[in-house]
Amino acid sequence: MAAAFLTLTGCSAGESSSGGRENGSSQERTPPLKDADAALTEAVEKYTAAYFGGDAATTFGMLSERCRGVVNDQMDHAAEGEEGEAHGHADQKGGDAHAAEHGGTAYEAAVSQAAEKHGPRHATGVKVRGETVGTEDGRVLVEYEVEGVPDFGQEQPWLKERGDWKYDAC
Repeated sequence: MAAAFLTLTGCSAGESSSGGRENGSSQERTPPLKDADAALTEAVEKYTAAYFGGDAATTFGMLSERCRGVVNDQMDHAAEGEEGEAHGHADQKGGDAHAAEHGGTAYEAAVSQAAEKHGPRHATGVKVRGETVGTEDGRVLVEYEVEGVPDFGQEQPWLKERGDWKYDAC
C-alpha cells in the first residue's frame, strides 16, 4: 500500500511535439525543462537518498501534509485488517506518536524494502517543467534520474509548504 506513494506518477517526460508548423510556429506539448532552484534540488536529493537509504522518518517528514494524511489513513486500514479491529485501533488511533511521525510500520517496511532492493541511490539531473514554475498552489513537476533505477526520470510532483519543498505523489 505505501509503495503506491513511492511509485512514479506515470507521466512520460518524453512526449513528442504536436508539430504545429502550419503557422510557422512549433508548439510543443511538453514544455522545456528548467534547472530547479537550489532548495528544490536539495529536497529532491535528500528525499531520494533517505528513501533508498531506508530512512522512513525522513521520507515521511518530507511528504506533503496531504500525502502524510493519505499514508496514515492507509496504515490505519492495514493495521485494522492485519491485527484485528480492536488492536489496530489501539495502535494507530490511541496516540502512537512514533507511528504517526513515521507513517506506521507498513510504511517503514515499504521504505526498507526499497532500500534493500536497490541499495543507496542518489538523484541526479533535477529539472522542473517550465509550465509549473510559479503556479498558485506552489506545485511543480520535477524530473530527475536515480542511478541504477531506470524507472525514474519521469515527472514527480513537489509542493512548497511553509517554505519547504514536499514530495506530493500520493
